[in-house]
Amino acid sequence: MNSTAIVDDEHPPNIELDVVQFLPCVKEIEWCSLRYKENSLDLKLSLNRKVLHSKMI
Repeated sequence: MNSTAIVDDEHPPNIELDVVQFLPCVKEIEWCSLRYKENSLDLKLSLNRKVLHSKMI
């Protein structure tokens, strides 16, 4: 869908409803990516600790 078709829609309330329905999806994607980064950092730290421990032995 191109942006020109959205702007030229004859029923503006429909556009507002579509945007309102779309926003929670964007927030969910944003939060998921933040959780993914946090989880990957935890995994990386624990992996580095195990590798360091194995090298010291």
